[in-house]
Amino acid sequence: MKLDFLKDHGAFIGQNSDAHISLMSFFQPEDKEEKLIYSLEEAMKECKEFDLFLNGFGLSPADNSFFIDVLDKQPLIHLYHQLRTNLFKQLSSISFLRGGFLPQMNIGCATSSMQYMQAAKTFEGKLYTNNFRVFQLTVLKRKAPFRIWEKLTEVTVGEPVSQEW
Repeated sequence: MKLDFLKDHGAFIGQNSDAHISLMSFFQPEDKEEKLIYSLEEAMKECKEFDLFLNGFGLSPADNSFFIDVLDKQPLIHLYHQLRTNLFKQLSSISFLRGGFLPQMNIGCATSSMQYMQAAKTFEGKLYTNNFRVFQLTVLKRKAPFRIWEKLTEVTVGEPVSQEW
């Protein structure tokens, strides 16, 4: 999907990353990474795996972005608040006090006005559905010159929930 958009409409921010849902983004010094990972693991013990359902495309004129919408946002909002609260307690950083979070799977952001109009034509009203089980979080960190992301760790979400068929 991103590759097709890139071929048809040119380069955009996020073109090389996988579609993803960003729970939060903040600066953390390297010497606090171990404490950050511990805080994340503690917060995730209190959460359970869940299914995430994607449904349709959305557009945000505020930042010229387009995304895939999340059908039931509550599990992700709960996960976000769990993380935010625990990270604030453990790391005492006011960056975790930001309360707003709108779950969506980002495809492209900060596109040009022309690209945004093309995205609106391409994706508005188009059907898309998918689902998957969320069982771990991938924690990324930026490396200087802050354009490169690398995986810091993966954190398992709570204990697996038994499936009822």
